[in-house]
Amino acid sequence: MASGQKIPLEQEMRLGFRAYLDPRTGIGPAWREMLYDRVITFRSAR
Repeated sequence: MASGQKIPLEQEMRLGFRAYLDPRTGIGPAWREMLYDRVITFRSAR
């Protein structure tokens, strides 16, 4: 979805995060060391 487009409130939305591996070593972060992004969700008052 391009920037500035909207998702209708009645449409289901799924969101995922991923950690990247170091291309030289093939190793990624330990789960306890990861920092998570924040997500704000808006719901209809109906």
